[in-house]
Amino acid sequence: MKLLQKSELSELLAFGDLMNSLNGGRVKFQSEMHQLQEEYILEISAAGLSQDAFHIHINGNYLTVGAYYHQPLVTADGASEIEGPMYTKTIEIPPYVDSQEIEAFFGEEGLKVVMPISNHSDQYRRVVDIKPL
Repeated sequence: MKLLQKSELSELLAFGDLMNSLNGGRVKFQSEMHQLQEEYILEISAAGLSQDAFHIHINGNYLTVGAYYHQPLVTADGASEIEGPMYTKTIEIPPYVDSQEIEAFFGEEGLKVVMPISNHSDQYRRVVDIKPL
């Protein structure tokens, strides 16, 4: 019986970690939408994730929040990285939200997307930057 070398074992464990995460492993996501007098707030909590894992896109009347898993992978050719989706949520932007003023913040509680209510609404595309709280 041949034992695995340290490098083979390391690659096997990294692959197992990646598959566990891609198949719904370690992160539990919770999202809630709140309507306040002057804004809508989408809150997403995901323990263990950093701000860099999240991406937010606006496309017309839709806002998509995604969290992606980045796994370093060492191959014979050198180091590379695998990226896989862990979470995606698409919501229809509520009427009268000013899409140009949508902001996102990340802190200890998770991700908070603030969508201010305006007297006019528009449809366009943009990527929302996430700021620390």
